[in-house]
Amino acid sequence: MKRTGGKRPIYSALGIGSPLMRTCTALAAIEREWARIVGPALARRSRPTSYEDGVLVVSADGHAALQDMNFRKRQIIMEIRKNAWLELSDLKIETGRPYSQNMAHLPHPAKRTAPPKRIDPEALEKLSGEILSAHPDLPPELASSIARCRLMSAGEGR
Repeated sequence: MKRTGGKRPIYSALGIGSPLMRTCTALAAIEREWARIVGPALARRSRPTSYEDGVLVVSADGHAALQDMNFRKRQIIMEIRKNAWLELSDLKIETGRPYSQNMAHLPHPAKRTAPPKRIDPEALEKLSGEILSAHPDLPPELASSIARCRLMSAGEGR
């Protein structure tokens, strides 16, 4: 739909209402409701991964989960159709790793080796006062937080 001056409404640029947008929304709903669709035990061992031409591809963690998914295939298709999420003709189940286990390659947060530094309350109060005098429009809590950050980064802790 064009408007005067040749401008298009924003929803046409975003693709809202397009088949692709509806499919993406449906896949997000299926992923969100996956534990309810297949049950909590099977949901921990599987996840929907893609959708193309009426076929939902599901990744199952190992052969036991694959067998369980194949056993419940008709139920899963019926549940997805019942909620009118997708035009689903088949469910393809592949062995792979569910999303939660795919994150194993990500680095773990660093462990703390030393206790957190303590800030000298007098130095904190002095620096907070300096910040407030230079910027009187700042809330005192924000000035205190800025002062704490400056002291921690400068190594002024005890």
